[in-house]
Amino acid sequence: MAFCFYSAAGVSTTVLAGTEEEFILLDAGDGATRDILEMLRHSLKEPESRVDPAVLVESLKGVFISHPHYDHYGGLFTLLHFLRLMERRAPLTVYTPKDDMKRVQKMVDLYRTSTTSHLGYQVLIGELEHESTVSLETMTVESVRALHHDSDIFGNRGAFVPSLSYLVTCSEGSILYSGDTGANDQLREKAKGVSLAIIEATYGSGDKDDGEIHLDVGTAMDIGSGAGELWLVHRTGRSDEEIGDRRS
Repeated sequence: MAFCFYSAAGVSTTVLAGTEEEFILLDAGDGATRDILEMLRHSLKEPESRVDPAVLVESLKGVFISHPHYDHYGGLFTLLHFLRLMERRAPLTVYTPKDDMKRVQKMVDLYRTSTTSHLGYQVLIGELEHESTVSLETMTVESVRALHHDSDIFGNRGAFVPSLSYLVTCSEGSILYSGDTGANDQLREKAKGVSLAIIEATYGSGDKDDGEIHLDVGTAMDIGSGAGELWLVHRTGRSDEEIGDRRS
């Protein structure tokens, strides 16, 4: 089971994935809590697809941040406070790439220091290397190498950003989430045979690509071609237009 909320490059990407027993978040972009609540509210109107609101209390087993860019973790502060408001008691681990968790740690510390009364539950930081595996009750989450750099509005490459993609496996199937990345063979191999590939498609196929920043639409579709289903996310106006043209 997976839900991908509003996703746009530079603004927000959040994916809710899991089983009936437990859920995880793959990134927590701006508005993540609001979008999850809207999804829950919508599910109440459709009993056959109803999701237990406890997903935001005790059934949320972890938040997996792909990399420390604000559109992928900016909604974390609100989420942590909302879980406290809902009286969560179980510890929550926020997983980040090992080599750069300082910005995410600052967000967690801000939550702790801005709460004047009892925190309610413990927030932990889990640092993941490439090819790490986290085993939950009904799911496993494997980290996959991603290749990502900062860039300016013209697509010029900046500093390297430690980044991860994630492969989620459970009895109901498997989900590959790319996060932000340039093309790499490992991601392509992991996409083969998964139930669902959620792949970023930031650039139009004719856009400048300085390498190891983002995927263009054509490359994203090629990487995800071996999956049972493909969702293209982290889109811009240029990639949206191309995706629309390809589907028409």
